[in-house]
Amino acid sequence: HRRFLTMLPMERSWLARYTAEFAGTYMLVLAYGSNALSGNWLSGPTSNACIYMGLVYATVGTSGGHLNPAVSLAVGVAQQMPIGKVLRYCLCQCLGGLLGALTFIALFMDNLDLGPRPGFSWGQAAWAEMLHTGMLCFVFLNCVVALRSMGGQFFGIAVGFAALAGGYAAGPISGGCLNPAVVLGVDILNISQGFGFSAVYFGSQMVGAALAGALFRLIRQDSLGIGASQGWAAALMGEFVGTFWLVLALSASLLATSAAAAWSAGGALVALFFSLWDVSGAHLNPAVTLAVLLSGAQLRSPKAGVTPVVLGRSLLFMAVQLLAGLLAVGAATLLRPGSGTVVEPLHYSLSHQALAEASFTALLCFVLLATATDRTLHPLTQYAGLAVGLCVVATSAVLPAVSGGSANPAATLGLLAQNKAPIGHGLVLVGAQFLGAALAAGLVRLGLAQYQLPSPELPQQEP
Repeated sequence: HRRFLTMLPMERSWLARYTAEFAGTYMLVLAYGSNALSGNWLSGPTSNACIYMGLVYATVGTSGGHLNPAVSLAVGVAQQMPIGKVLRYCLCQCLGGLLGALTFIALFMDNLDLGPRPGFSWGQAAWAEMLHTGMLCFVFLNCVVALRSMGGQFFGIAVGFAALAGGYAAGPISGGCLNPAVVLGVDILNISQGFGFSAVYFGSQMVGAALAGALFRLIRQDSLGIGASQGWAAALMGEFVGTFWLVLALSASLLATSAAAAWSAGGALVALFFSLWDVSGAHLNPAVTLAVLLSGAQLRSPKAGVTPVVLGRSLLFMAVQLLAGLLAVGAATLLRPGSGTVVEPLHYSLSHQALAEASFTALLCFVLLATATDRTLHPLTQYAGLAVGLCVVATSAVLPAVSGGSANPAATLGLLAQNKAPIGHGLVLVGAQFLGAALAAGLVRLGLAQYQLPSPELPQQEP
């Protein structure tokens, strides 16, 4: 009897943990199916992301808030959870997903049509699921696993916006499931029409999760204590990975003619900024890097103190960002439903296009410089990703139709190349973006950004 009472708290803890994963995944899958079957394709990804955000905050203290077998696999690949526990989590999540699918089928008297959307192939659907599930898992690892322990309270916001970006980018191509528990539950309940269609989605999502876990280990070796610090190598890798996923989210949405490409790009930046701000500053944009350099901003490392952004390192950042942007647009073209341009700008003159690019790039760079160039975890940093990301929503809503650009040279060069625009045209727009960055840096140097941290009262020392 005494031994039973001693073991009860531990058993109750295990029961609560697995029940949280089961119940949270059930609610998440129920919401996804309900949005899809009600024809809510435009606002459905927003609904799904908001529910995921709330459930991550609700369950993170009990189970870690995975609610997705792909996330659990990524945590395992990152060596942050034993493989046996990963398998138990996946089992609970899949059972929750099965019950969630059964519930929305009973509610709507219909099941989801699992597969690529009209005009797309199974290969394109699998590619979309792999890339965007990988981004979701990468954001979860950085914000929930690595940064929550530092006191960051933005982790649920970051994960929710990653789901938002993936939902709008992959939704028109594959349905934007990003969760093996969804596809497995739907496929099992469609067994009368044939079972096994989920294998393509399930496999691609798990590959994306494994890739995210591997990238996380490479970038955060120092903070996880699993290897020597890579310093600027880790920062460069972070800029490459972050810029790739940011440009991919925007270009994939434009290629798939998503009605919410701006939300996809803005959501991706919110999520990736929170994921990488302590690694590289989360510039993810050559114009931002130039603005940081010209403004004389200091990047603060928790271990190394204050270090100025030197010209050589800034040029390396820009080169990595440009390369990642070109590769991201190339990857997005594999999701292309047919021939044609990425976006058809309206008939604005080149001078009008340059003015738009310079103005909106200055807006983006000024907000980032004013809120996010100090990388210590102070109250403003908790929301800087939101401020910067919502600026990208504004720029991505306006600029593609005006200039075909995006206030980001890494994306603009790739998008204009796909449009087969003249080289001189692209150079003018990129030059305008750099001019906007210089303008933002000048405003900061003039003192327009004067946010100051409150000075904490130090305890009095005894004489």
